[in-house]
Amino acid sequence: MRHSGFLRAGTNSTRSPVRPWITRERFSLFAVSSLLLIATFLGLGRLLRTFSLPLAHVSRAAAFAIDLSCGVLVYLSLALLLPAVGLHRPILSVLAMMGWSIRRAGWSVRPGSTETWVLVIAGCVVALIAAVMLISPLNTWDAQSIWFLHSKLIVFARSTGADAGWSIPELEFTRPSYPRLNAVLSSAFFFDPLGGALIPWSERASKFSLVILLLLQAAGVFALQFRRGILTLAMLLILLVFPGQMTWTGYMDLWCAGFAVLGALHFWRGVEREDGASSLQLAVLFLALSIHAKNEGKVAAFSVILAAIVTGLYSRFQWPWRRIRSLLSPVSGVAVVSVAAWVWVRWRLELQDWLGVGSAGFFGQVWVRIQDGKSLPQILKTLLVLKPYAGIALFLALVGSIVRRRERFGAISPTLVLLLAGVFYTIALVLVYLGTPFDLKWHLATSSDRVTLMPIYCWLLAWLSAVTNEIRD
Repeated sequence: MRHSGFLRAGTNSTRSPVRPWITRERFSLFAVSSLLLIATFLGLGRLLRTFSLPLAHVSRAAAFAIDLSCGVLVYLSLALLLPAVGLHRPILSVLAMMGWSIRRAGWSVRPGSTETWVLVIAGCVVALIAAVMLISPLNTWDAQSIWFLHSKLIVFARSTGADAGWSIPELEFTRPSYPRLNAVLSSAFFFDPLGGALIPWSERASKFSLVILLLLQAAGVFALQFRRGILTLAMLLILLVFPGQMTWTGYMDLWCAGFAVLGALHFWRGVEREDGASSLQLAVLFLALSIHAKNEGKVAAFSVILAAIVTGLYSRFQWPWRRIRSLLSPVSGVAVVSVAAWVWVRWRLELQDWLGVGSAGFFGQVWVRIQDGKSLPQILKTLLVLKPYAGIALFLALVGSIVRRRERFGAISPTLVLLLAGVFYTIALVLVYLGTPFDLKWHLATSSDRVTLMPIYCWLLAWLSAVTNEIRD
């Protein structure tokens, strides 16, 4: 089998001697490749944003966030639909150059921009995290054997399709059914604009995809355009510093949760403010990125949408349909197409969910564990008590929501949206654990600390929204 040698080289049992991963030549290639890749994303985003939003309604931060996130989704969509790197990469490069050639796609500066001191501190935080990402090795199982091994498969096969070996039985341990966002971003870094090889494979260099995800989420926070910078810094610390090592180890749980929460906040901003068209489009883009980051992203996106609907009904909110119609644009279309492309790829390659969620066996297992009287209490105890951050965050969010009960009707409450989104997501988590085909104790022990990031984010930000008026500015 042609992949057998590659598989042996990728395992821990036969690692080659440790060598410096960076040399002067590689550093030069690293710098050139990273700049070209980000320029490609921004060019693709500019091309579509030009036909989607009036320039006067887009702030500098929102424009950057839209360009980068939209460009990433365009790249991902074409890479999924035209798997060969030598085919989709030149097309994307030409489209990006077209985007940069459009002068009227520049960025405007609106009054009330974030204070300079906030930009300096936040920039230092983001730069420090990015440096740690690139310096730290891939030494965790999921990161090395799933998320970045997928990237390596694409690089060696020069294709995101079946040629990469997704259907090979020996590669089943890599979870081929997982979304391809990180794999495509990471692998793209190793090719030149025409699809030729540019940089030799390196595990640490492959983590440049995490820097792109970091920039996306930082831009999403700044695009919220809060009047005072302290809330911007608080959100950056919660999203990027609070998780600790998970920020740079290569797990996708953090990025999946962060995109979902940013989607919720941008949705709130979009329906509450007259100039919210760009935020509504960012909400769609971020929810799509959450779906592409990890399988749980589908549940996270659904939880956010359901929470927004329930909150709107509860508060008798009058939906601003004129603003919502701004979603009928190429930017939002890219998000929908990217999700549809991934669904089509999974169907064509016959990739099945490794947990069997939705199958008859899954629901049968749920019923068995509900009846045993032990599994459900064990799951709730693990998620909310043994993992104290989740329980504490939920308590704070509940207290905050009580404090803000004076919230006026006819308005979307960010506190309630985030609180409910975390609750709905946790309910889904409980169902997944009840139906898992694996040993329940093992599954909880190996995943509960990661998958609870989404509700922790939601509840911490719900509390922050409740105890300060900043989020209503």
